[in-house]
Amino acid sequence: MANIVWHEKWGIGLDLTRGDLGHESIPGLWQLLYQSDRIDALRGVPVSRRGLLCGGVCRKAGVDAWMYLRERNGRREAVHERSEDEERHRAPLSDEHKAYQERIVRTAESVGFRADSEVRTSVGPRSWIQTDTLV
Repeated sequence: MANIVWHEKWGIGLDLTRGDLGHESIPGLWQLLYQSDRIDALRGVPVSRRGLLCGGVCRKAGVDAWMYLRERNGRREAVHERSEDEERHRAPLSDEHKAYQERIVRTAESVGFRADSEVRTSVGPRSWIQTDTLV
């Protein structure tokens, strides 16, 4: 998912962290875009033909990463069509972060607890959370 989306057809950037998407002069912009994207989805229009591109990390990397819109629990989201494009947004763990994780695991195991790092836990049929260190 990304917070900045580039609308290819209209030539504008959309900031999903803002209620007006960064375009206060266009009232109801989210509703217009979201309804249009849902209609395209129902008609079977491929994501790559809906005109929404990742406008942040992927665009800076020179990659055309197509996106679609969704709302989950009242939250607006732009979702990458391909998971490898989403991976580009994840920062690698720093050596310091890894060292902290290893220390927590060693300490927990030294007193008899089971521990692991980067544990994924399902929170629904198609979603999960990832915990840094689980004891």
